[in-house]
Amino acid sequence: MEPVIQALSEQYQNEVVFLVIDVDKDNSAVTKLAQDFQLWYIALPTIILIDGKGQVVKQYGGIVTQEVLAEEIEEIIKNK
Repeated sequence: MEPVIQALSEQYQNEVVFLVIDVDKDNSAVTKLAQDFQLWYIALPTIILIDGKGQVVKQYGGIVTQEVLAEEIEEIIKNK
């Protein structure tokens, strides 16, 4: 997923903030994020899309294509 996230972060660099947390290196950050946003994560990778108001819009467990994520991001940007 890293190449997909990298490509999307370049494509939306002035519109979207991407946060990547490696659960093997920083599990406490994952726990805090999950608590703050009342999230669940059972699959790796987990991708969570949060709008500008801090609301969880979509959550994916497992591999997601760049195209699917780009469509969701476009929808979030359009509705902000």
